[in-house]
Amino acid sequence: MTNEELNKLKWKRPFEPFRVVTTEKEVFEVVHPGLILIGTNGVNIGLPHPSEPPPRARDVIWLAAEDIVRAEPLAPVS
Repeated sequence: MTNEELNKLKWKRPFEPFRVVTTEKEVFEVVHPGLILIGTNGVNIGLPHPSEPPPRARDVIWLAAEDIVRAEPLAPVS
C-alpha cells in the first residue's frame, strides 16, 4: 500500500474510519484523521485514549511502509 493511498483515506471528506492490516495480520483502526501520521518510510498510528475523545492518543505505534498490506473501511455503526 502506498503513502498516496493512505493519504487519500486520511484526507477524504467526510472522513471514513478505516483499519490498516499488516503482513503479520495485525490490525490497527484509524478512527480519526488526527490519529495517523504518514511519513516517507512508514506511518504512526495513534491508539485512541480510553477516556478522552479523538484525536487524543493513549499510545502511538510505528509501522514500516513495507509491512502495510492494505487498508479497508470499518463497518458502519448501525
